[in-house]
Amino acid sequence: RQGFKMQPNYYFSSTFYQNDDSNFPRAWGFYPLDGSLMSGSGSSSTLLATASYSPWIVRLTAGTGTAPARVAQTGQNTCYDSSYATGPCPGTGQDGEYRAGAYWLSPRFIDNGDSTVTDTLTGLMWTTDAMTAGPDPATTPSPDFCTVATKKTWEEALRFVRVCLNSADSPYLGYRDWRLPNKNELASLVDRSRNMPSLAIGNPFNNVIDVMSTYPESGGHWTSTTSLRTRTAAWITEMTLGDEIPYPNSGALHVWPVRENFPLLLAEVNNGGGPGSGTVVKSPAGVDCTTYCTDPCPADLWPTGSSRYNLNKRVTLAAKPDKNSIFSGWSTDPPDLCPGKGNCAVTLSSDIIVTANFTSNPTLQLAPSSKNYGVAKTGRTAIASFTVVNRTTLGKQNLTIDSISLEGVDAGEFVIDPSKDKCSGKTLLPGKSCTFRVLFQPEVAGIKNARVTVLSADDPTGTTNTSHLSATAK
Repeated sequence: RQGFKMQPNYYFSSTFYQNDDSNFPRAWGFYPLDGSLMSGSGSSSTLLATASYSPWIVRLTAGTGTAPARVAQTGQNTCYDSSYATGPCPGTGQDGEYRAGAYWLSPRFIDNGDSTVTDTLTGLMWTTDAMTAGPDPATTPSPDFCTVATKKTWEEALRFVRVCLNSADSPYLGYRDWRLPNKNELASLVDRSRNMPSLAIGNPFNNVIDVMSTYPESGGHWTSTTSLRTRTAAWITEMTLGDEIPYPNSGALHVWPVRENFPLLLAEVNNGGGPGSGTVVKSPAGVDCTTYCTDPCPADLWPTGSSRYNLNKRVTLAAKPDKNSIFSGWSTDPPDLCPGKGNCAVTLSSDIIVTANFTSNPTLQLAPSSKNYGVAKTGRTAIASFTVVNRTTLGKQNLTIDSISLEGVDAGEFVIDPSKDKCSGKTLLPGKSCTFRVLFQPEVAGIKNARVTVLSADDPTGTTNTSHLSATAK
C-alpha cells in the first residue's frame, strides 16, 4: 500500500532477454504478486515480447539529471529491431538506449588472489568458487556435514555457512562473517546482456553453473530471503538465465556465500627502539570490532589500532608526536603510499597498514650555560669558546644548527668569530659536538650583558640553547 495501483499480472521492462532463441523473443518482466523477476523461460511464465502486458513507466526526478536512487545498470548495451535482431538504439526506448543506473567500473570484479572476488559496484566480497566452497571438512567442527562442492537444502545452506565457514577454529579464508546473500545482493551479480552464465564477460568466478543439471538447479543459488507468498520457499537467482524466483526450501542448490568487504586500516606507532612516542588520528575514525564482534575481539581480524571502512573510502591519518618527540615519517604496506611527513591520505581498496615513525627530539645543549669574560680594556678583545652538543642518542635523530645569534642590550659589543665558527649550518650526529667562539670587543666602559643563542628546528623545545654573557669594560 505505497500509493501504487497495480495489475495482478506481469509488467514489461525495457530489458531484452538474451535467450539466443529468435523464435521466442522475450523481455524481462516483474510479477508484483510475489516480486518474481522472470525472463519467460518456462511455459507458465512466458513473457513473449509480442504478448500484451501492462506498462509501468518511470522518469528521472526533475532537475536532478540522475535517478535519486542509483540503481545499478543492467549491463545490457544493445537494442533490437522489429525482427529482434540487433539494431540501432536511438528512438527505441529500450534499456540499451538509456543504459540508466549506476555505472560499472572496469573491471567490475577484482580477483583478490586469495579465492575471493570483490565487486567494485557493491563493495561485496564473494568466494571465487560459486559451487559450495569451504575449508577442508576435517578442520571444521562437523566434518561429516561440512562437505564442499555439494548441493544443500535451504536449512543446510544456512547451517553450512554458520558452522563450516565461520568456525572459530577454522574460519574460511580468514573471515568469520560469511553469510548467504539476500535476494538483491545475489541478483546484483547478473549481467542482463549475458547468459550461460548471466555474468559479465571476463568475470573471475568458477563453477557458476552446473551443465549436468536442469533448470533451475543448473545455475540456482540460495539466498537468505524467504518468499512471503510461499513461506516454505526461499528466493534464488538462477545464474544460467538470470531468473529471480522462489524455490522450495527442501530442494538442493549450491551455496555462494558473501560478506561485506570492509577493508581494514591498521595504524601502528614505531619509536625505532628509542624513547620517541606519539599517536595517530584517523579521519573519519571508522568502526572497531565491537560493532561486529563480542569481546574478546579476534586479533587476526581486528589487530590493536585497527578499524574497518566501506570499500574505497578515503581516510586521512595525522601523526601527533608527544612532548620531546618528533614525527619522522610514514611507512606503509603496500609501500610508498605516503612518502612525505605531512598527513597520510589513503583509499581503502584493500587492507592497509600505516606506521607512524616517532623519534625523540634531539636536545641541543650549549656549554657553558654562562660565561663571564672578567675585566677587559676598551679597544681590546676577550675570547670565549662554546660547544654545541647533540645530546640525543636513543632516538638516533640528527640535529642541524640553523643559526647562532647575539641578543641583549650590549649585544653590539660581542661578535661571533667567523674564522672559528665550526657550527653554523652543521649537522651533528647523535652524541657529536662542534665549537665556535664569541669575541668581546668593548667600546665604552661599564658592565656589559648579552646572550648567545643557538637555534635548530630539530629541537623545538630550545631549553638549553642559550648562554648568558657578562663582562666589565674599563
